[in-house]
Amino acid sequence: MRTTAIVASILVFSALGAAVPPCRAADPGPPDWWADAADEAAADGYRLITPAAVKTLYDTGNTFVILDTRPGYEYHWGHLPGASNMTFVPGDRLVLSPEKEAGMRRLLGPDKERIVVVYCRDFR
Repeated sequence: MRTTAIVASILVFSALGAAVPPCRAADPGPPDWWADAADEAAADGYRLITPAAVKTLYDTGNTFVILDTRPGYEYHWGHLPGASNMTFVPGDRLVLSPEKEAGMRRLLGPDKERIVVVYCRDFR
C-alpha cells in the first residue's frame, strides 16, 4: 500500500488555534530531533512538515486524511479538526496486526495519491 504521507508534530494545535492551550509561549523552531527524523522519514518515502504547513492544508481546502496516533484519552482531550484516531505503539513500526492494518486500509481508502498527515505527541 503506497500512499503519500506527511508526518507533523503535535505542535499543530497551537498553530491552528485548536481548543488545546499551547504548552509554550513561542515556538522556538525545530526541535533537536527534527533533522534526524526528517532524514529517516525521507528514507522511507515520507516527509516532515511544520505546523504552518498543516495550517496551509486546512486553509487551502486541500482534501487530506489527518491521523492522530496518540492514545484515545489524549485524542479526547483535543484533536485537530477532522482527525481520526488510531493509537500506534513502537512495535507497530515493524509490523501491524491484521486488525490495525485493515483499519488503516479503511481509513486511507483506495486513493493512493491522497495526502495523509500523521501526528502524535511532541517530544521536545
